[in-house]
Amino acid sequence: MKQTESKKPIELTVRQKHLEGATQKDCTNCVFARAACDLPGVAMARVNSTRTELIYGDGEVVSYSTPEVAKRAIEHWDKTNVWDLPLNTPISFGAIPPSKRKSAIRKRAKTIRTEIKQGLRPAPRTDYELTGRNTPSIRQTFARAKRRDLASV
Repeated sequence: MKQTESKKPIELTVRQKHLEGATQKDCTNCVFARAACDLPGVAMARVNSTRTELIYGDGEVVSYSTPEVAKRAIEHWDKTNVWDLPLNTPISFGAIPPSKRKSAIRKRAKTIRTEIKQGLRPAPRTDYELTGRNTPSIRQTFARAKRRDLASV
């Protein structure tokens, strides 16, 4: 499955037929997901609050940014089962900005790790301590130092 981020927006138009079969609190069968499946070549769609993914028949997954108006409409639909946007109005799902793309996030993380290894950036200061359940819990160093300071008073 090839996953890519969109570079141009798409428009989805919600019609009455999309409302009739939609399910509340189901990202693959919500109103916008059903509308997206009407686009040519789209086999399935996942609409979340920040990202919308269209899965094409050949296995390609293309991600789009979910607009704020769609996010609010989905939240209202999930709570009340009432559609508050006008039907037959196109809503634009935008391209994901370069800074928010998964490739950019991975690249930033790799750059930070490299800078830490080269000594250009201080490493995060964390203490690991085993809890009673034998799973590591993380406590920031400053919190531990604060407890030491309080204990010495």
